[in-house]
Amino acid sequence: MVRYTLILWMLLIQRYAEATEAIEATCYFYENGRHIYCTDINSLEALNTEISKALTDNNLINENIEVMNIIRCDLESFTIDSIGKWHKLKDLQFIDSNIKSLTSDAFVNLESLEVIAIDSSNIENIDKNISNNLKTLKGLNLRRNKNLEIFQKYFSDLASLETLGLTRDPAIEEINEDTFSSLVNLINLDLSYCSIKTITENAFVNLPKLKSLLLSNNKVTLSKDTFMNLHGLTRLSLENNDLNSLPEGVFQNLEQLKDLDLYGNSITELQRSHLTGLKKLKSLTAFNNKLTKLPSDLFEGLTEISSLRFHANEITEVEEGIFDNLPNLIELDLSVNKIKKLPNGLFKNSPKLKSFDVWGNELESICGVFSNNLQYLKNFKVYNSKIKNLQPNCFGEIPGLRTLEFRHNGVEEVSKGAFKNLPSLVDLDLEENDITVIYNGVFEEVPLLSRLLLNSNNIKTLETNCFDNVENLTNLELKNNKIENLPSFQKLLRLQTLYLSKNMLTSLDDGVFKGLSKLYSLYLNDNHIVSVHQGCFKDLNMLSTLTMADNGIATLPSSLFSELEKLETLDLQNNLIKDIEPNAFEGLSKLTSLKLTYNNIHSLPNGIFDPLKAIEAIYLSNNVIEHIPNKLFVGLAGLTAIELSNNKISVIEPKSFYGLKNLDYLDLSINKLKTIDSDTFAGLSHIRVILVENNKLTKISVSDFENLKSLAYVGVFGNELPPEVMDQFKQKYPHPRFPK
Repeated sequence: MVRYTLILWMLLIQRYAEATEAIEATCYFYENGRHIYCTDINSLEALNTEISKALTDNNLINENIEVMNIIRCDLESFTIDSIGKWHKLKDLQFIDSNIKSLTSDAFVNLESLEVIAIDSSNIENIDKNISNNLKTLKGLNLRRNKNLEIFQKYFSDLASLETLGLTRDPAIEEINEDTFSSLVNLINLDLSYCSIKTITENAFVNLPKLKSLLLSNNKVTLSKDTFMNLHGLTRLSLENNDLNSLPEGVFQNLEQLKDLDLYGNSITELQRSHLTGLKKLKSLTAFNNKLTKLPSDLFEGLTEISSLRFHANEITEVEEGIFDNLPNLIELDLSVNKIKKLPNGLFKNSPKLKSFDVWGNELESICGVFSNNLQYLKNFKVYNSKIKNLQPNCFGEIPGLRTLEFRHNGVEEVSKGAFKNLPSLVDLDLEENDITVIYNGVFEEVPLLSRLLLNSNNIKTLETNCFDNVENLTNLELKNNKIENLPSFQKLLRLQTLYLSKNMLTSLDDGVFKGLSKLYSLYLNDNHIVSVHQGCFKDLNMLSTLTMADNGIATLPSSLFSELEKLETLDLQNNLIKDIEPNAFEGLSKLTSLKLTYNNIHSLPNGIFDPLKAIEAIYLSNNVIEHIPNKLFVGLAGLTAIELSNNKISVIEPKSFYGLKNLDYLDLSINKLKTIDSDTFAGLSHIRVILVENNKLTKISVSDFENLKSLAYVGVFGNELPPEVMDQFKQKYPHPRFPK
């Protein structure tokens, strides 16, 4: 099956490569003709010619254009004045281009131009009068450019500029008072990914309107007066610098700041004095630092805070009362730290909390942490910790909780009533713990639960009625446990997906899935099933996918699947199937995929597949089949793929595949074929791939396939064919990986 996919994919790539020629110099449009791209053009004359041609060919005029991209071009100079006025052009971008000179008339007739972006380009010279035609310019983005210093000379003439980006320029090492002194209307300044080490005092003093300052990914050292006069700043990013500490009062002038990002530094301590002045602060991000403690007074007076993120620090202690003055807290992330215990009633004054992540700590208990006022808490994650038991009423009363992730904690026992007072819980994840028993009543009082994950525990016992209280369950996963016997599923009338893979089931008794009339997917692979009783699939009249691979099933009895009228995929790979009784596939009129690889199937009698009227793919490789009768596939007109590789086939009766007008792929490799009848493949009007590799063929001809007009590849290597015949096949039907 994998081989089938790979070969067809390689054929597609080959066809694409043959159709794709070298990129030509051209201009083309996107977004209903408002956005023009010009690529790989090497002269100004050619650029204007291509623009004119593109406009004419698309029945457009230059006044329609709002955005122009100049990509991978090499120009002596730039101007588009020869085509007339461009009243709507607002955004002009140069990407991976070289322009020797921007003359004074470069932007003539671009009276509405608001944004210029120059990315990974090289501009050697700029005329001193260039700014005369940039009076309306509001945005300038210079990213990964050479000769940045030639732009800096003209900042003083761009008084209307509101957004300036100078990113990914290692030449920028210092910001001083003169750097941006003339840009008094600047609102957004992005200096990310440079090499800034020094920001002098008063460097931003002439930017009173600045609202967003991005200094991420530099090597900045801060002083108390670094952000002097930025009284209107609302966003500050100091992400990924070399900060080990913060000066006291460093943010004291930022009384309007709402978002502060300290991610990816090495800050070891955060005290109340470091946050002085941040009265309007809403979001603090301090991921990936080296904080060890969150003191109780850290957020005193900062009542506007709604989001706190302390993921991946070294926090061992969260002091009691730290969140008492945060009535607007909505999101808290304390994940991946070293916290062993959280104070009881941690959120007693934070009723708006919606999301709390504390996974990846060393917590031994979570009980008592929650208060009864958390009506908005929707998501709670506490996995990869050391919690052994979930006691009754562990979570208090959280009426709005919808998702609880409790994965990989070492939980050994879940007490009855552990999830009491969680009436809105929809998704419960208890994967990768050490639970051995699921008791009756464990899931009481979670009436809306629809997804329950219990994979990868040590569950051996499921008490008979353990799932009776979760009647709204749609997805139940019990993979990779030690389950030997199944409980009653009769009350799970809405269940759609059931995973029982990798357990210790040995048989499927009559009625074991009784009541599961809405079940869509059932996974029973990797068990020890040897006995499948008639009637075990009773009531599964909506089942679409059934996987029973990797078991010990030896026989498929008649009518075993007869009630699975909606089944589309049946996977029986890697069993011990030797005998398939007549009518074994009776009732499977909707089946599209049948997988029987890696079994002990010796023979396939005519008619065995007759009920499979919708079948598209049959996989029979790695069995011991010796003979293909000529009526085996009769009537299966929808078949697109047949895999019969790695069997012992020595005989294929004439016209065995006749009538398979949609067959696309046929694999007969690694068998014992000595001859192939000239009309073996007759009628395969859509076949693209035929594989007869590694057989014992001594005679076969390209002419045998000449009527197969769709055929793209025939695999014949590994036979006993003369070299000249092999060469003929290589020329006529080259391998998609090695075209001729």
